[in-house]
This record gives sequence, structure tokens and C-alpha cells, in this order.
Amino acid sequence: MKVRKHIIKLLNLILVTFLIIITSCTDQSNVNKNSINIIPKPLKVEAGNGSFTIQQDTKIFVETNNKEAKDVAKYFADRIKTVIGYDLTIEDYDTKSNIDGAILFTTSDADTKLGDEG
Repeated sequence: MKVRKHIIKLLNLILVTFLIIITSCTDQSNVNKNSINIIPKPLKVEAGNGSFTIQQDTKIFVETNNKEAKDVAKYFADRIKTVIGYDLTIEDYDTKSNIDGAILFTTSDADTKLGDEG
């Protein structure tokens, strides 16, 4: 009976390992553009090469006088902390800020035809 339990555990381990390998080997360059789920749905999506990974030291920059953007950045940072445990720093943005590897919440150059919610 003990041998059977060990065989079942081994088969489960092999199955899980196989599934992990198969799902991690997908070619991300061929991802269907319709599979990108963003709310609100953008009018246009351009898939490019590369990636962005949030690290523990990733900073969030926000326009200094934009309370709404600061509220969104705070909400985003709270969600990141809940999901992956990173306590991201939120800083005021100015033109001298180094935003390489950072996240920037801004409405500068926003299309005024979109209105307040755009």
C-alpha cells in the first residue's frame, strides 16, 4: 500500500512538472492581441518586443499637482503590495527625475477630447 502511495505521489509530481514546463515554454511574441485584458480597453494596442518587470526597488512617479493621479498611484501601489508584497515608493515627478525602470502616472499631453475620464 505504501508503494502505491509513493507511485501516485511521483506521478503527480511528474504531471505538475510537465504542466509547468509546457506553460512556461509558450512563445510570448505570438500572443493574440485580443488576449490583452486592460480596463478600460484601449482603442489601439501595439505589441512590441521587450518586457517590464516590477522589482522591489521600482519607483512610482506622479505629477506633483495631480491629486487624482496620486490617488491612482497609491491604489496601484497598495494592490502591488497585496499581490506580490513589494512596498513601492511614490515620488513627485519633475523633468529631472530618472524614470528608467520606473512607473509614471501622468495626464500630461492627454487628449482633451476624452474628457475627465479619458
